[in-house]
Amino acid sequence: MVRWKSKKKARAEIGDTRVRKTFAWMPIEAEDGFTYWMTPVILHERLMRKIRRKRGGFVEESEKWVAFKTELVKD
Repeated sequence: MVRWKSKKKARAEIGDTRVRKTFAWMPIEAEDGFTYWMTPVILHERLMRKIRRKRGGFVEESEKWVAFKTELVKD
């Protein structure tokens, strides 16, 4: 049996960043106003801690990926 080792962490930690390619609606000027076009973009995200206070003083913690930078894909 062969086992593959990866340098990638199994679970992301708070403050880690990731880069992925996704699509976004970009406004484009047209003759009759604005229209929107689906455009590929590169999205930089960071894992942040999300804290919500609930009734009775309880605190709920979770994690959420937050976008901090977006770039257009260069052709």
